[in-house]
Amino acid sequence: MDYAVYLGKAAVKAQTKCIGLVMLLSLLILGGCGQKGPLYLPSEEADKNSQQK
Repeated sequence: MDYAVYLGKAAVKAQTKCIGLVMLLSLLILGGCGQKGPLYLPSEEADKNSQQK
């Protein structure tokens, strides 16, 4: 097997993995778009009000 061909195949394999990783990260980042409001823990008063109803 020619060494240059072997290196070419390895480069294509590495490039494919890199593109896949970039696509996966992009999907994860874009998945958070459109989420509204701050992240917070509800207070104890909110828990008491919901239990009384």
